[in-house]
Amino acid sequence: NITEAALAIESADTSVTQDAGQKYYAELIGFGHLKAAQAFVDKMVKKGYPVELKKRNSRNGSGKVVNWYQVITRKFDSRDQLVEIVNTIKSTERLRDIKIKNS
Repeated sequence: NITEAALAIESADTSVTQDAGQKYYAELIGFGHLKAAQAFVDKMVKKGYPVELKKRNSRNGSGKVVNWYQVITRKFDSRDQLVEIVNTIKSTERLRDIKIKNS
């Protein structure tokens, strides 16, 4: 499940320092269904990628709230390190339009 995958990532990587500085993460891909999103997260975790799943909601054109699921990377101190991982993910998973954000 989502929590187990997130905990596995957090406990597996202790090299990231928790400074008060800026953190960066990448928005990889969005899914309309939890099952598909979780399958993608499971696949990425098996490959060793530091990802987690976030539940999001948006409003459609008629104003109805729609839930969806976004796969993001964990937060990094180094934007360069994140860009390197994102470039690898882009080529191995054939993803495009990955956005890097700061938090």
